[in-house]
Amino acid sequence: MRNRLHPVLLSVLTAALCLPAAANTILFDFDSGSPPLSTGMGLPLSQTAGGATATFTGRFSVQSHDTTFYNLPNFSGNYLDPSDVYSPPLTVSFDRVLIGLSFDFATADFGLDTNTTLQLTAYLNSTFNPAVGSTTSQAVGEGWGLGTLTFQSNAAFNLVEVVILPGAGSDFLADNFQATTFSDGGGTIPEPATAAYLGLGFVALAGLARRRKWL
Repeated sequence: MRNRLHPVLLSVLTAALCLPAAANTILFDFDSGSPPLSTGMGLPLSQTAGGATATFTGRFSVQSHDTTFYNLPNFSGNYLDPSDVYSPPLTVSFDRVLIGLSFDFATADFGLDTNTTLQLTAYLNSTFNPAVGSTTSQAVGEGWGLGTLTFQSNAAFNLVEVVILPGAGSDFLADNFQATTFSDGGGTIPEPATAAYLGLGFVALAGLARRRKWL
């Protein structure tokens, strides 16, 4: 029985450990995704790019320099422009898990002494779950404060909420969301049951090793 069990346990461990390790970056820039977007469209909206889908929710609309007459060097084509001047939060959910996310942003500081700071908080599946992690980034520059917010995580997430911290500008624009998934694009992570089997496999193998030692 022991000799038959050993190969089975090795198979379980091999399957559980065969998780993608490399990364794949997918760009959501509101220009190249599907379906095509047009200026004036409000949220929520979904965009599919690189086989992944992101859903953007909040008091924002799709705009461009042709409609806003802004001149923001990091922004091109379409981007998200706030429809509300009272610091609207932006929520982005993905149909697969991520290990990283970054995007360009701009804030209307217009000479304020304190530059505006954005905060991104990441979750897995729901904002009611404990946060996976968070990060902040401060806009730099006079008039329009510009910045890039980047979040990298050792734990998988598929939902983020972006807000302005109190004390400076009231709203922000966003563009060029770069989502980092696992190499297979599926973002496979071990489910709780898989993790449990993995743990049991190690325990069983350790037990076999101890038995052989004392035989």
